[in-house]
Amino acid sequence: MPRKEVRQPVNSFEFAQLPNNIEQESSSTISLSLLKSFEERLCRRGSLPESLGLFNPVWFLAETERNIFLWRKGFSLVHADRYSFRVDTNKLVSKRLDQIRLPDDKNPFLNPLWSQGFCGEECSRREQDYLLTYLELLRVTSVHLSALSDVQDSLLESISPSEPRPIVVLPAFFTQH
Repeated sequence: MPRKEVRQPVNSFEFAQLPNNIEQESSSTISLSLLKSFEERLCRRGSLPESLGLFNPVWFLAETERNIFLWRKGFSLVHADRYSFRVDTNKLVSKRLDQIRLPDDKNPFLNPLWSQGFCGEECSRREQDYLLTYLELLRVTSVHLSALSDVQDSLLESISPSEPRPIVVLPAFFTQH
């Protein structure tokens, strides 16, 4: 049986035509769909604190990154199946924590308190606690989730082998907001 070629992840920087100065490995990333299932299960089990509708879950942040990637490529959600979206959750959470610490009042995508002025610092503190707890839980399981993501990609490729789906690692870090 011929050996299958390993696909290298496509850094979303390349698609944005920005410098690609961060090496991304698929072994440190998690499939977007698996990430959502993982987080929702943690919430149902009570392992993560309740968001109480005050902030968005990590999977929502990842889906937003995916949507931005598609938009910058000139695609819509209909075209999402052309890619295998993987998430570097450490970088995604780090990006969100930076946004919380350094809000941009004029940009609703960068300001964690936009339209949430009623809550103020309490919302930010709760979201930070949520994100840090999430990272701690992920640290224990990330190797397994990454392996499951690889299996998922292999299965999807075997079902539809006509065109390989490039791996896109999210989030995209842009030098300007």
